Amino acid sequence: MYFCTLRSQKFYQQYPTYCYSISSCSSTTTDVEYYPISQILSGIYLDNEYDAKNINLLKQNEIKIIINVTSIPCYDENEQLFDYIRIPCNNKCQENILQYFEKNFLLIHQKLLFNQNILIHCQAGISRSASFVIGYLMKYNFKSWDQAYSFVKEKRSIIKPNFGFLTQLMHYEEIIH
Repeated sequence: MYFCTLRSQKFYQQYPTYCYSISSCSSTTTDVEYYPISQILSGIYLDNEYDAKNINLLKQNEIKIIINVTSIPCYDENEQLFDYIRIPCNNKCQENILQYFEKNFLLIHQKLLFNQNILIHCQAGISRSASFVIGYLMKYNFKSWDQAYSFVKEKRSIIKPNFGFLTQLMHYEEIIH
């Protein structure tokens, strides 16, 4: 099964490295569990749900805000140690991830101005949260979607935003630039 279908042949021809088959995905759930937290920029970390529950890891990286980009609440959301934000986003191609960008990007930017470290995570730290970080870089670091994608991929090699999110990131570039 391919995420890039016949309808997206033009996209595939222009950006073949962004298209992948499920069988080519090497990361299993267990592998993702052990993939280390990734610092993308000073103050912005990208990771999975497992590490988002690891209090020692969060303290070690001086995380103050945890942004959960899933529809499932984190069991620690009522902890007073961190500020929690949940963005109820599913990892489906038809999910409108853009609707969450502006409000949350402004919040992230404001927190970073006060030197507060932020962990952005989804279930695996591969698609939803990666798309979120890519969008943030596009907005505040003035990068194109493919520059931002490559930058994040360099820092966290397992990212693979779904095709719907990639399409929305390309559209977001048109909106902000």
